[in-house]
Amino acid sequence: MGRFEPGGDHTRLASALGVTARLNGKPLRLADVAQTLGPLTTAEDAQRWLRTVVQWAAAGMVPGTVAVGCASLLREWVKLYDIERVQRRLRELELEVATLREAPHG
Repeated sequence: MGRFEPGGDHTRLASALGVTARLNGKPLRLADVAQTLGPLTTAEDAQRWLRTVVQWAAAGMVPGTVAVGCASLLREWVKLYDIERVQRRLRELELEVATLREAPHG
């Protein structure tokens, strides 16, 4: 596979991914990336982002180093997401325990 060419493999793959390919060799624009990746608010979003970036790298749309950097950042994001989720659940359980301790026993 060479550079993007009308009707070439990269162009077909990019179209299949819903990505606007740049036929003149320019990188994806921020608006293209934001629209394609969507929000990053859940673990499922992180999985979608990672899947998309890996596909872009495999298609030659982004350098491998960019894909590796994105994967590292997403891994850290997921860790923080999980920590926040566990902390929220811990606070909920602490409130439940406090409520049970205050309830009259009988």
